[in-house]
Amino acid sequence: MKLVNSGSNVTTLDTTLSQRQDQFLHNLTLSLTAGLENPFGAELVALIGSGHERTNREAVATWVRFKRHEIFTMRLEGINPLESLRAQLLTRIELDQVWQ
Repeated sequence: MKLVNSGSNVTTLDTTLSQRQDQFLHNLTLSLTAGLENPFGAELVALIGSGHERTNREAVATWVRFKRHEIFTMRLEGINPLESLRAQLLTRIELDQVWQ
């Protein structure tokens, strides 16, 4: 909840749970792509994307949204979703390199 001072009145701007969750997923995506060597390349599109993405960043965003339920379950269990997703992503990339 944010409070905005509008003259002599204070207005409450409520954000819904869904909006807060979407923002959290967006922040996770940004954190995961910050560690990528080439976030605007296209290597991850076929690996973790749905096939409609154009960049690695878009592929990671799709992958994170796909894992939404898992992410919020981890949060409820006290597990750091960023660490877990980073490990899953690195494992997926390494497995792909093994098959090349």
